[in-house]
Amino acid sequence: MSLLLIDDIPSMSTWLNSHNDHKEWGKYGIRFIQFSSIFEWEGFLRLSQLSGEFISQNELQEMLRVPHGPALLIMQYAKQDL
Repeated sequence: MSLLLIDDIPSMSTWLNSHNDHKEWGKYGIRFIQFSSIFEWEGFLRLSQLSGEFISQNELQEMLRVPHGPALLIMQYAKQDL
């Protein structure tokens, strides 16, 4: 397992934007880029901040004001991409 440097971890907006037309993400019809401004406002600058070490799924759900499903998908995809 190699360690990622902070510069190797995408910004939240870059990460969300890169998944706009992603085959897996797109099949649910959820446009995750819409949450970019909330992440920025809340100080989430890098994808690594979405690890379960820093925020729980329930906290993410409350922050984004979404049902459990979309919040869980975001956390699952973040885990896959880290």
